[in-house]
Amino acid sequence: MDDNKKIIERIRKLLAVAASSSGASENEMEIAMRRAHALIAQHNIDITLVENSPEKEEPVGTDTFHWGKTGNANRAGPWSRFIAMAIAKLNFCGYYYTRVGSHSDAHIFIGHEVNRTVARMVSQYVIDTIAAEARQQARLNPDDKAYLNTFRNAAAKRIVARCDAMVREATAADSAPGTALALRNAYEREAQAVRSYKEEKLDLRTRRQNARGGSVTGAAAGAAAGDRVSLRPELGASTSPSPRALK
Repeated sequence: MDDNKKIIERIRKLLAVAASSSGASENEMEIAMRRAHALIAQHNIDITLVENSPEKEEPVGTDTFHWGKTGNANRAGPWSRFIAMAIAKLNFCGYYYTRVGSHSDAHIFIGHEVNRTVARMVSQYVIDTIAAEARQQARLNPDDKAYLNTFRNAAAKRIVARCDAMVREATAADSAPGTALALRNAYEREAQAVRSYKEEKLDLRTRRQNARGGSVTGAAAGAAAGDRVSLRPELGASTSPSPRALK
């Protein structure tokens, strides 16, 4: 029990360093986040023990990150928004976006600071990975004009499905009883905090997004890429572990 307390305290300290308010460099924050996740996974720490910090709970806020054209890999568009929204939900955050010019999106994550940091890091990794692979594969299929968009949209569809499945599996009644209940409570609590923040501080409008495609080979390759990409890159995982509430 004493060993667990020491590990939990170490995780809390790492998460404090990973927070943007810590004053640490971007590299130091990323390293701290990865170490915290690794300790949680390695020792199977109950998330409620990490959450019950003696310090005052931080407020809900927003982080904004811009993605657009980098070289020839266009990261803006519905496909990247779908990915960011799904990963935000998986990591206990809300999400919305705004257009910046004609080739860039501002992705905004709503939630507690550590959750926002994780959602942003994973989203950026996944979007960059799919964008790069889509462009690479499209070069191998120069006569298929619909290949690039179809690839990205199919990959996004699979990633959204994987995120939804991870949440369902982690909170299912037949999962580990204590962990499943804690996760359900965490998702409900964080969702309510995000809703309250939106109602009090934001004036958002909803808009239907369409992800179209017309390439059979692009759809198959994109779906395969969406299955391969890690949704927990900080753990180096290729499978779908249970999500954890970190704050």
